Amino acid sequence: PTEPTTYTVTVINDNGCSSTSEVFVDLEPIATAEVPASGETCSNAIFDITGAVAENATSITWTSSGNGTFTDANNLETSYQPDASDVGTVILTMNVEGCGSNSPSFELTVKQSTAELGFDPTIPVCPGNAIPIAGANIGIGDINNISWSGGLGSFESVGELITEYRPAEGEEGPIILTLTADDECGTVSDQITVEVLPLVNVDAGDDDRITEGESTNLEASG
Repeated sequence: PTEPTTYTVTVINDNGCSSTSEVFVDLEPIATAEVPASGETCSNAIFDITGAVAENATSITWTSSGNGTFTDANNLETSYQPDASDVGTVILTMNVEGCGSNSPSFELTVKQSTAELGFDPTIPVCPGNAIPIAGANIGIGDINNISWSGGLGSFESVGELITEYRPAEGEEGPIILTLTADDECGTVSDQITVEVLPLVNVDAGDDDRITEGESTNLEASG
């Protein structure tokens, strides 16, 4: 039936005697459920699940395709703490039981801040030379408060991803340079090591004077 209905049965025997009985069949509402269309969070943040709806449910159980945890997996309004391995996309499902079952789900995008300078971790440089720093890739979303630090020398610009570092006179390695920035998931950083190469010493020898057309031996040392 599509609505509550009373059913009647009547029995008549061979003698013409009759008897009637009734039974009422009620309908229990079907369990229904809705979840958000999608979600987005950082790997180091708790995601609050809002907008979920469950009607006529006798039980609710949240599950994840990832390895994170729910603050209360049996509550309509709950929160999800992603695991480090959840970075990327996980599926959160609300399993509803009642008259029938319903299991809607949605994708949760889990983002993680990254910092990668894009070149070898150790860079050799000759004394007095500047080191160009380019190709850095750091953070996600809106990047704020970019800052280079370290060493005794100077940066062309401490607040730009693309810059250069010039070691101070007499500065020896290893020199640790650190790039730090803030993004929507927190603070991220990466480091490189600058190795100042030894100064090359060379001596071409003493001056000499020879007659035109003659030859001489030149001997350098270093």
